Amino acid sequence: MLMSIDGEIRLADRYLGSRRACYWIKMDGPAHIDLYLNFELREPGQWWKDGSVGELLAQSLHASDLWFDFRFYGAGAKEWTSIAASSELDALSRVWESKSYALQCDTEEYSDAPTVKLTIREDVFQLTVALGDAALDQRRADLLSSFAGFSEAMFRGLRSRALLALGSAQIDERYPRPRPPHLPKLCFIPGSLLDLYDLEYLASVDAAAEASALVAASLPPGASRNVRDGLISIQWPIDLIDLDTVNAARARQEQWLSSSGDLPLEEDYNELGDRHERSSNLTPHAPLTFYDETEQIGYWAVVPDSGGVLDTETSRTIEAIAKRGALEDGTVIAQLKLIAPIRKLSLALRRTALPLGVSAVLYPDRTGEWWDPEPPGDWFLG
Repeated sequence: MLMSIDGEIRLADRYLGSRRACYWIKMDGPAHIDLYLNFELREPGQWWKDGSVGELLAQSLHASDLWFDFRFYGAGAKEWTSIAASSELDALSRVWESKSYALQCDTEEYSDAPTVKLTIREDVFQLTVALGDAALDQRRADLLSSFAGFSEAMFRGLRSRALLALGSAQIDERYPRPRPPHLPKLCFIPGSLLDLYDLEYLASVDAAAEASALVAASLPPGASRNVRDGLISIQWPIDLIDLDTVNAARARQEQWLSSSGDLPLEEDYNELGDRHERSSNLTPHAPLTFYDETEQIGYWAVVPDSGGVLDTETSRTIEAIAKRGALEDGTVIAQLKLIAPIRKLSLALRRTALPLGVSAVLYPDRTGEWWDPEPPGDWFLG
C-alpha cells in the first residue's frame, strides 16, 4: 500500500500566468499517482512499425511537460539502454516487438522516479505514466492538467488507428466511499482523479445513454469538464496538494458516476446502502436467538417500542452480556447484534442499543435475509 506524506515540507511548483513561481507549503497529498491509457486498435497488425507512435509519444510528453529526463529505455524494464534525447523514440518504436517497454530516469527496478510504461500488442496499446516522491511534489498544482493534455494529444494522434477504451488517473489510497459503494464497469472507474471517455468507443459498447450523461449532466463543485473532438475529459480535484480534499473529490466522482455511468452495486450492498449480513453455522442458544460459533457472534431478535426503546430487563441483560463478553454459561460473545422487525425500528434502536455495547442492529428483508442499515466503514457524508 502507498502512504501519504504527513508533516513534511516540500517545494511545489505553481504557475501564475506564463511565469513559474515557487512556494514552500506543507504537503499532505497522495504519495504516488498513475495515469492509465488503454487503446484498442481498429485494425490489428504491426501498426507501430512506421515509427509515428514513438514520435507522437515524445511530442505529447514534451508538450504536456511530462518529459522527466528519461535517460533509460528497456524491454520488460530489465535490459536498459541509454537514450540521449526523446527524438530517439521514433527510431526505437520502429523495432518494437509485441512486448512491454519502459522509459525511466534511473535503472532501479522499483524506483519511485517518473516512469512511462508501454505495452505493445497487435490489437492493444497501453500506456502508464507513473509519478511518486519528489517529482510528484513538484507538480501537485498542475499535474492533472498535464495528464489531461497528454491524454488528449495521444488520443488525437491515434484516433485514426485506435479507440480509447480507458483513460483514468488513479492513486492507491483509501477514500471515504459514498453509500452504496459501486464497482467499475467498462471505462467507468470509481475513485478516479481524471477520467477520459472516447465517445466513439462508448457508442461501440452500446453506452449511448451513459455518453449523453457524461456530456451534459451537472458536475459537483470543484470538477471541470472539456468535450472536444469526440473526447470527454473530466478532472475531479483541482490539484493534488491535500489528500483529504483529493479524497473528497474522489467520493463525489463515484457518487456522480454511479448514476451517470449506471455502475453496478458493490457486492453485499443494496440500493439504500445497507450491507448484507452474511452468517453461517447459526444455532439457537438462549437467551440469544442464534449464535455463530465460528465468528462468536450472538444474534438476538428483539421488539422495541415505536421509539426504538427496549424494556428495562432486556436492556440490562444485553448490557451485561456485552460487558462480560460471554453468556452466563461461558459461551464467548465477541460481538452482540440485535435484530429489529423492520428497518425503521432498526435505525431507531441503534441510539439506545449501541451505548449498551451492541455491535450492530439489523433488520430482515422479505426473504428473511439480514441487513445492517448503518454498516461500519469510512463513508462519505457530503
